[in-house]
Amino acid sequence: MKAIEYAKKHDVPVVLTLGTKYVIADNPAWWQEFLQEHVSILAMNEEEGEALTGFADPLSAANKALDWVDLVLCTAGPAGLYMAGFTEEEAKRKTQHPLLPGAIPEFNQFEFSRAMRHQDCVNPLAHIFPYRSLYGRPREDHEHQRRRRRRAGGAAA
Repeated sequence: MKAIEYAKKHDVPVVLTLGTKYVIADNPAWWQEFLQEHVSILAMNEEEGEALTGFADPLSAANKALDWVDLVLCTAGPAGLYMAGFTEEEAKRKTQHPLLPGAIPEFNQFEFSRAMRHQDCVNPLAHIFPYRSLYGRPREDHEHQRRRRRRAGGAAA
């Protein structure tokens, strides 16, 4: 708790990985309050997300967790990872990829928006970015593109 106190004093984000659904399931209300008071970024898997929020669907669980934190990373087995966060309404960036179905229809509509702390947004908009196998491209193709960008002097992304 001392580290969290120092982090908050110096405006440093606090990241928490839940670790096991059983600990969370024992007292989800306590964890929700703890997250809201002390944590900026939450990492969880879909089982921990369900124990925390009551939603088995990882999209819904990640979206609900935004009630307590600024950024959520939720692994979802073979589906990959979802990153849920906030952006400023005026700064939202529409995706160029197909809109995806899910418990939250077209949840990836603003997936290229830069995540911000909720308190820094005048008109906050929640958005979710799906990290999967890079939209179906083989990993080798992605690695090839990274090497090519590096050679060209671009960002390693």
